[in-house]
Amino acid sequence: MALVLVTGISGAGKSAVCEVLRERGHDAHDMDLDGNAAWAHRATGRHWPTGVRPDTDAPDWFDQYQWRAVPEKIAALAARAEDHPVFLCGMTNNGDEVWQLCSRVVFLTIDERTLRDRIASRTTNDFGKTATELDAILELHDFVEQQHRDAGATIVDATLPLDQVVDAVLAASLEV
Repeated sequence: MALVLVTGISGAGKSAVCEVLRERGHDAHDMDLDGNAAWAHRATGRHWPTGVRPDTDAPDWFDQYQWRAVPEKIAALAARAEDHPVFLCGMTNNGDEVWQLCSRVVFLTIDERTLRDRIASRTTNDFGKTATELDAILELHDFVEQQHRDAGATIVDATLPLDQVVDAVLAASLEV
């Protein structure tokens, strides 16, 4: 079958898609909430302590740390996908290192205004609420989308109603 990576910039709706996939009975995992990624020091690779919220507004935080998928965990999910599709929803700095474990990559695209509105109004995740975090997200917005387009990801308009976005993700997973 397939490990399907559902990814996109922060605020695109990855966690919401994951929740609906679970509600519909699919084997879906959140990159952030299910421990499939962690903050890691860029030079040493050492992980930030689990459960401790870093001060991402500290000077040079994003120069020193990055949100990284844990390859062993992603490999375990890929192994589970032998007899049924498994969905992994999230985005990390090292996503390209685990793409080869995925049969399909689906990128949720949103415009900058929708991104700003979603981050400002969401209550399930504080990432992007500080000026430093929001600036980091906005700086990556266009680059990350183009990177995924160039890599052949299936592009889904995440400004559509959530059920339609999930339907498009499921349709893309059947193309594997």
